[in-house]
Amino acid sequence: MKHKFLPAFRGLFSDGWKDPGIRTQIILAALAVCAAFILRLDAMEWCAGIICAGMVIAAEILNTAIETVCDLY
Repeated sequence: MKHKFLPAFRGLFSDGWKDPGIRTQIILAALAVCAAFILRLDAMEWCAGIICAGMVIAAEILNTAIETVCDLY
């Protein structure tokens, strides 16, 4: 099952890392995970934090894709 997600993560960190907006969101998500370890969050808080960080990164990727299509047009 791991090999199914590998191309997605590879694309996120190779192509996505080139865009400054996505790079910023990934770095901020990593800092949020570090803060969660320091604050010793419980399971529900971890789930909420991971879902929120994932949604922000997904929105930034969607925004970048729309900007790229508009630039091509």
